[in-house]
Amino acid sequence: MITRAATLTIPDMLTWRVSRRPNRDAIAEVIDGKLCWRSWAQLDKDVRHWAAWLIDQGIQPGDHVAQARQTSYSWVVADLAIQMVGAVHVALHDSLPVERRQFQVQHSESKLLIDETSDTPCFAENNGDSDLPIYEGPSLCDHDSVATMLYTSGTGGEPRGVLLTQRNLATNASALSKASGGRGNELLLSFLPFSHIYARTCDLNTWLVRGAKIVLAERRETILRDCKIAQPEVINAVPYFFQKMLDRLQAEREAGRDTTLVDMLGGRIQRCHCGGAALSADVEQAFADEGVPLYSGYGLSETSPVVSAAVPDTWVPGTVGRPIPGVEIKIGPPSEEAADEGAGEILIKGSGVMLGYWRDEEATARTIRDGWLHTGDLGYIDDEGRLWISGRSKELFALCTGKKVCPTRIETLLAASPWIEQIAVVGDGRKGLAALIVPNPDRIRGEIRRRRLWVWSKRRALTHPKILKVFQEEIAQRLADCNKEEQIHAIHLIGRAFSTDLGEITPKLSLRRKVIEQNFAAEIAAMYGE
Repeated sequence: MITRAATLTIPDMLTWRVSRRPNRDAIAEVIDGKLCWRSWAQLDKDVRHWAAWLIDQGIQPGDHVAQARQTSYSWVVADLAIQMVGAVHVALHDSLPVERRQFQVQHSESKLLIDETSDTPCFAENNGDSDLPIYEGPSLCDHDSVATMLYTSGTGGEPRGVLLTQRNLATNASALSKASGGRGNELLLSFLPFSHIYARTCDLNTWLVRGAKIVLAERRETILRDCKIAQPEVINAVPYFFQKMLDRLQAEREAGRDTTLVDMLGGRIQRCHCGGAALSADVEQAFADEGVPLYSGYGLSETSPVVSAAVPDTWVPGTVGRPIPGVEIKIGPPSEEAADEGAGEILIKGSGVMLGYWRDEEATARTIRDGWLHTGDLGYIDDEGRLWISGRSKELFALCTGKKVCPTRIETLLAASPWIEQIAVVGDGRKGLAALIVPNPDRIRGEIRRRRLWVWSKRRALTHPKILKVFQEEIAQRLADCNKEEQIHAIHLIGRAFSTDLGEITPKLSLRRKVIEQNFAAEIAAMYGE
């Protein structure tokens, strides 16, 4: 049974929380290293100031309002206000290049763009009364109103605008809250961009459902400091964060410091959740061994996003758990392309499935057929009802030998290595696989010192035979249980990270393979001796 909150719209959830405990601390920002708390009543008042400002700008129910700003308290206020006046929040990534942002603003037909330069109400330090106009009326949206439009990451092509309704958002957040368990009032530290539906549902909307407390980290660079300040009990993050935590922990211990993962995450951490991309089972197990449960889930922008989530009672490393309440999963016919025998395309039905793609009926019809959303992902369901992901059909490599390989599976296994920051596997249409690797610079420097290697430049550090051998041995060990066609036969260490500005990765850190292959064409050709 889904909680009462699922019968409310997102703005109604806020109103309900205010009516129950208006003076209770609700949300805080870390500003200059200090917590700045606001109550539910103050949040509601700021939202209603913003709502009055939007109406004064001529915004009406159904209008599109784009927001392209960094995660902050003002972002949250604007989000809730846009929905309260019945408008559609077009959430844009603040890291988008200018031309791409302009395209999405125009494509979405937004009547207003809110960015860092906009002359908007500012309540960052306002905890008292204000003479600004305030909207006193009820929320102007209902369950069937479109709440938000957000653009898919576009790893395989031009991003599409996903339309999600109030019903989509409310039921998904409520079902996730029920599935994840816990006391319901745990303090959560949030540092993922709210322009992604992952953070928006799993951090913001579930916070409203549960009536808990949320702290917004000051910056990405201060997350560990902010953990000590906020002492969170719950953290949602992407695989990269959890892999880096293990790297940091190992480095601390190698330096002779008696550090624990619990201490690094603030001392009160109860559990962590991972989404956005595949997480290595080794990382999950390492967290469990350190006394910090780490549970993976599965979802898509088109499903609001959560489809399944691992929970303590049925947790197994490598699985993404059972479907959350209100979601059905069906596996299509077995696919010869799947990494696991018997796996097929994952099909989804439920109240979180999107209304459709903005101005793209053809793509909507291809994706939702006979009531089922076709994900393009491959997987299977085990005897305990847990979902296992085998890869994405659109990203499968067809080797010239006729064998099919899932590069994301290989990348997930190798990204768990403390030697590897980022990795892109290549080899579609070729005899075997190769890899472009962004190495951990601290590891390389340490190895150079330990072996007293004669290295006179960064380029030499990345090409030294003994350094390359370390990576080759590490890769061979990580892929020891993989098939012959899944082995890496050549590597190239690159001197910079994959870039969002250059279009090589999405803001969610997913690889855009075609762009990477174009930008590193010479390096790839060299690996294959071309």
